[in-house]
Amino acid sequence: MQFVNSLKIRRFSLTKLSLFFIVGLMYTHGAQARNGLFPHFVGTHGMLSGAGTALPLDASNVIANPAHIGRLPTHVALFQGVFNQDQSLDSSSALLGNPIGKQKNRYKTLFVNDAGFNYRINEKWAFGIGMSGGGGFVAFKSATRNPGALNPPNGNFDNEAVNRVILTAPTLAYNPTKGQSYGISLLVGYSDFWMNLGLPNGQQISGQLQSNKVFGVGVRIGGMWDVNKYLTIGSSAATPVFFAKYNKYPEFQDAYEIPATFRFGIAVHFNPQTDFVLDFKGIYWGKVNFLHKNLGWGNQAIILTGIQHKFTDSLTVGIGYNYGKSPIYENKVFFNALSIPLDEHHISGGVRYKVTESVELIGIGYFIPHKKMTDDGTSMPGGVSRGATIESRTIGGTLGLRVNF
Repeated sequence: MQFVNSLKIRRFSLTKLSLFFIVGLMYTHGAQARNGLFPHFVGTHGMLSGAGTALPLDASNVIANPAHIGRLPTHVALFQGVFNQDQSLDSSSALLGNPIGKQKNRYKTLFVNDAGFNYRINEKWAFGIGMSGGGGFVAFKSATRNPGALNPPNGNFDNEAVNRVILTAPTLAYNPTKGQSYGISLLVGYSDFWMNLGLPNGQQISGQLQSNKVFGVGVRIGGMWDVNKYLTIGSSAATPVFFAKYNKYPEFQDAYEIPATFRFGIAVHFNPQTDFVLDFKGIYWGKVNFLHKNLGWGNQAIILTGIQHKFTDSLTVGIGYNYGKSPIYENKVFFNALSIPLDEHHISGGVRYKVTESVELIGIGYFIPHKKMTDDGTSMPGGVSRGATIESRTIGGTLGLRVNF
C-alpha cells in the first residue's frame, strides 16, 4: 500500500510539474521577469539602472514613458549590448530531481539591442519609435527532472526553453504647454519561442524545439509635468501585450502575454548640471492567472534610482541602482527551473560624451549580484521537489550612439 501511494504521489507530482512548466515557459522572458529588464536597461537610461520616468534622455525609452519624445529633438539613437549570465540548476537533492548534480545554463554570453528615433513635427508634436530586445534563454546538458521518467528513458529533452522577445513602440507625443507633455505608444510585440518539455506521460512536447513565431499588441500612455524648475513628475501605464497562441505547441492552453505595468517617478534638478531620479515600477504578474496560481509568481514592486552630473560641456557621468524582489517564492523553485527569474539587485554606471554638438557616445556597465533560491518542498505531495536549487549572476555592458539632426 505504501508503494502504491508513493507511485500515485510521483505520478501526480510529475503531471502537476509538467503542466506548470508548460504554463511557466510561456512567460520566460527577462524583459519583464528581471525587474522589467533583460537584464540590461533600455538606452541611455541604463547608466541610471533604468530610472528616469521623468527624465527624457533618448527616444528608445518610450518603452518606459511615451511622453519623453515630446521633450527631445529630432535624433536617432542606437545601442549594442552584451552580457554574461552565470546560471545553474541543481535538482539532485529533490526526489523528482536529476541525480547528475549541478548543471550550468549553456546560454552564457548574449547580445541585445535597443534603438530609438524621434522626429519633431513642430513645437507641440513629435513622432518616434522605440525598440528593445528581451528574452529568456535557458538550456541544460540533461533534463531538469530524473531522466529515467522520460519516454524514452534518458532521452535528450526536458532541458531547454527559449523565448526571444522584441517590443517596438510607435509613439505620438503632444506638448499642450511648455511644462507638460503627453504620449501614447502602440506596443507591437514579437516572440520567437521553442522548447522541449517532457509531458506527464514522459514524452516530449509536440513542438520539439521548433521555432514558433507570434505577434502581440498593447498600448502604453504616459505624461510629464514640470512642477517648477527643480522638480519634474512623470508617469506611465501599459495594458498587457496580448499575443497569438503558439500553434506548434498545442499543449498550451493560453496565449503568451506580457503583463500590465505602471511607473511613477520624479526628477530633481539640483542645478543645470545635476539630476536625481527616483522611480517606482509595478509589474502585475499576479493578474496572469496561471502564473499567479500555479507557478507562484506575484506582482513585483520595483524601486529605481540614479543620479547624473555634467562635469563639462562634453562629459556626463551617471550611476544607478534598482531593487525588485524575485516574483517567485521558495515553494515554486523547481517549477521555475527553465526560467530562473532571480535578478533582484541591479547596479550600473555610465558616461555620455559629446564628440560634436550633434554626436554623442554612450558607454554603460552593470552588475547583478549572485542570487540563490532553494525549493522548500511544500507545494508538492511528499515534498518531492524539496532541495532543488537555482542560482544566477549577471554582468554586462552597452555601447551607444546618438545623433541629433
